[in-house]
Order: sequence, then structure tokens, then C-alpha cells
Amino acid sequence: MATAIHHAKLSPMRRVHITWRWIERNKRRDPDNFTGLSKKFVLDALVQTGVLPDDGWDEIMGWTDSWHIEKDNPGVLITLEEVA
Repeated sequence: MATAIHHAKLSPMRRVHITWRWIERNKRRDPDNFTGLSKKFVLDALVQTGVLPDDGWDEIMGWTDSWHIEKDNPGVLITLEEVA
């Protein structure tokens, strides 16, 4: 995860809103099965790489989730929007 964050060349941010676009191959897994633990790993990596100072109440202002089916292109698209 940290490698992908480094490749994205993200600048440090203090407070963010996060948009998660979950892309699954099919509907076999329920959304709560692929979003919950994945978020923790991503947020921890954002802190570890210095993009965020922490992943608590003062840094994460909220997030939005959506899920989609794309048989040939599964994954997750994460957008960080800095909040003043």
C-alpha cells in the first residue's frame, strides 16, 4: 500500500474528505466485506507515509462510499480532498 501512495506523489494534507469508489468483478461479496478492513489499511498507510499526520477525528472529516461492477477492472479508486 505504501508503494502505491509513494507512486501517487501525494503532498502532505492536514484534514481530508475521502471518496472511496469500490469496483468489484461481480456481486458475490457484500459491500461491508470489502470496505471495512480495507479502509483501515489505507488510512494507516497514509499516516505511515506522511500524507496525513494521523487518521483520527481531527484529520478525517468524513468519507463517501460507492460500489460498482466492472468485470475486467476491479479495484478501488480513492480520492482525497483537502478540507480547510
